[in-house]
Amino acid sequence: MSIKERKVRKSGNSVSITLSREFLETTGIKENDTVYIDEEKLKEAIVKKTVQGDQEAKVAMLIQQSLQEYQELYQELVDR
Repeated sequence: MSIKERKVRKSGNSVSITLSREFLETTGIKENDTVYIDEEKLKEAIVKKTVQGDQEAKVAMLIQQSLQEYQELYQELVDR
């Protein structure tokens, strides 16, 4: 999984975030499809970009991805 920079844009009374064509193709999502969003997981996946903290945000995102991907392994190490 790679980290992508996206803009949050106003759309009527809401905001939207674009998704890459590659992401849409791999998930099978098409324009005008209705999707379900797990906002709790989304909170962990989105990091607001800051001018000074751009590198820190990438590191935080990578750490979060690692924790999600290897959660069982980390738990086994803690339990030893």
